[in-house]
Amino acid sequence: MVDEVGRRDVGVFARPDEATPWTQHATGAVTAEAAAVVDEHLSGTWPPAGAEAVPLSGFYERLAQDGYEYGPAFRGLRAAWRRGEEIFAEVRLPEERHGDDFDLHPALLDA
Repeated sequence: MVDEVGRRDVGVFARPDEATPWTQHATGAVTAEAAAVVDEHLSGTWPPAGAEAVPLSGFYERLAQDGYEYGPAFRGLRAAWRRGEEIFAEVRLPEERHGDDFDLHPALLDA
């Protein structure tokens, strides 16, 4: 349902099989304005103009120290940039995951 400012709520849900209840993994909202921003990023240069590179050295090691341990399939973050409040990321699946039967692999969403 679209709210009074034209925003539509979205969520990402998953379950391992039909007998298991759905688990909500993410929520968000989309708007026509957000779609225009996405169009700008997809049709423009990469990384976006004015975005500054975020150093990733030791990123997954720091996450592990905070209790978030990622296996090899979920270590897909390759580069990141920040422009004000926006964060842009380049993610890629490890080669051994390319044969998995997903239209959009869950590990990419996690990365």
